[in-house]
Amino acid sequence: MPASAEGRDLAIEQVGGEKVFFTDVLVGEVWLAGGQSNMGFALNGVLEAEKELASANLPTLRIMQMPSRGSAEPLDMAGCTWKVATPTTIAGFSGVAFIFARSLIEKLGVPVGVILSSVGATSAEQWTPAEVLANDPEWNQTMVGELAEAERNARLVETFQQDLKAWRNENGCSEEEAVDHAWADPALETSDWRTATVPFAFGTALDTPGGGHFWMRKDFDVPEDKAGKPVSVVTGTLDRQFMQVFLNGEKIGTLGDKPPMFYQAQGNRIVLPGKLLKPGRNVLAIRCTVFDPASAFRQPADKMELPVADPATLDGTWLLKAETLFPAVSPEAIAALPNFGTVTIMRASTGLYNAMIHPLVPFTLRGVIWYQGESNAFKADRYKDLLTAMITEWRARFGQGDFPFYMVQLANYYNPVTEPVVTDRRTTDDWVARVREAQLQVVQSVPETGMAVAIDVGEKNIHPLNKQDVGDRLARLALAQTYGLKDVEHASPVYASMSREGAAIRVKFTVGTGGLMIASKSGLEPAKETPDAKLAQFAIAGADRKFVWADAIIDGSDAVIVSSPAVPEPVAVRYAWGLNPEGSNLYGRNGLPASPFRTDDWPLPQK
Repeated sequence: MPASAEGRDLAIEQVGGEKVFFTDVLVGEVWLAGGQSNMGFALNGVLEAEKELASANLPTLRIMQMPSRGSAEPLDMAGCTWKVATPTTIAGFSGVAFIFARSLIEKLGVPVGVILSSVGATSAEQWTPAEVLANDPEWNQTMVGELAEAERNARLVETFQQDLKAWRNENGCSEEEAVDHAWADPALETSDWRTATVPFAFGTALDTPGGGHFWMRKDFDVPEDKAGKPVSVVTGTLDRQFMQVFLNGEKIGTLGDKPPMFYQAQGNRIVLPGKLLKPGRNVLAIRCTVFDPASAFRQPADKMELPVADPATLDGTWLLKAETLFPAVSPEAIAALPNFGTVTIMRASTGLYNAMIHPLVPFTLRGVIWYQGESNAFKADRYKDLLTAMITEWRARFGQGDFPFYMVQLANYYNPVTEPVVTDRRTTDDWVARVREAQLQVVQSVPETGMAVAIDVGEKNIHPLNKQDVGDRLARLALAQTYGLKDVEHASPVYASMSREGAAIRVKFTVGTGGLMIASKSGLEPAKETPDAKLAQFAIAGADRKFVWADAIIDGSDAVIVSSPAVPEPVAVRYAWGLNPEGSNLYGRNGLPASPFRTDDWPLPQK
């Protein structure tokens, strides 16, 4: 049917003559938005969120969010419904997907529907059909083991509460008492509390041979512009403990009371309500119930994403005090604590495909936008093959040909790179850079794909707030490549070839309109040319494979000349090769940043 913004009734006659009616049905473009937490990052948390929400009354935008769940077998029912985009319905929806869809509506003038299917901290294996993983010995071994552990854990979860109660009774570790909120009161006198620096084990920090009910407190200063707004903070690994979290004296949530969170080895989050966040001093208090004195708290304050003006001001020091001490128990008793692995069906290979993608087959899609890869950082050497296989199989399952698949190349995050990349050890910097390289390789080898470079929108936080540029760049890809709008600039400069010229290397690029430029970017502002600046984040190496920072100059419309006096016979160049290559400033004159790259194919460092 032709696109139509007129809300109409749809009647479906079933076998036997019964009819099912749907009202206010539009006809338009439907896109699937998938991936991990940066795709799921809610609009109400992005830069200038209030402004975005105020303009979110879009009756021609329809959104649908798949419930977060996993399954050992493919499911048929999606379990969700379409909603009209309003400030209320869109607030918790993907910021990237909203910006993307809004851009399409503005340019195309037709309704757009977006189906969001994302879960934080997930690998591509979790989104891949079992049959694909089964064809590869390494992937299959992982999948079989994870599915078996998930099945075992599902059984143990059912008996966890009664098993833990029996263990506590047997070992003299009292049941929960009523919590005295005075311990969380900001006005509480804490001069007799101890201090401990993350990471710390409770038993060591408090000189106790057993567990107990332990309190932690930390002050943090909230600036005026962040007060009154809810924020999700990372509380870290639970490590055989329960946590009750308090903000300014009021309990705001509990972690670990339901399995498998008690043992969960991944970052946990809890929302600080905006109504409790005030400008100036705020007090975060956590009551931990611990049975093993070796249980620890490991989350650095500057990684908790607390709403402070400068995260660098947050140190790892907490105030600690024991409320109740449990008796010391034997190592054998600690080993007998009710235990299960961390792999639930949601965390097992293929589990999310079965529950959050397969129920949509064969819904008609125009294409997919994808933001994922952080969780594959330490498996980067297989990411190209995995992502290629996943895309290929998704297309086969939906049966609509090679529908477009546009991905976000991972943004810069965490501490800025200060030294050229090393290749004699396995580093996070190196492996995340290789995820970006794998994403570029997929785009160069798989038809009807595209990549939005985001190396300039990140920040120290792994969840950058600038989702506008990300959504806009994905929309540019779709408008130009899927819908054929010739006037839409969408191509970032991409490495094409290199050649040796004496003591320098000429690097050529595939560029968009206008060639290359040196530019800088801040927040939501467009990239601005800075002709007096020097190109940054270029490194060069000789045959010894030792990189040094390089001098780099733009030569013509599509080339950069790279050299260093320290490398008279260069053989390789790398650009923006690191976790956070802050200051990367090579852009196309269309305002889009160049993709990170390397000219070498030297082996990936292993453990």
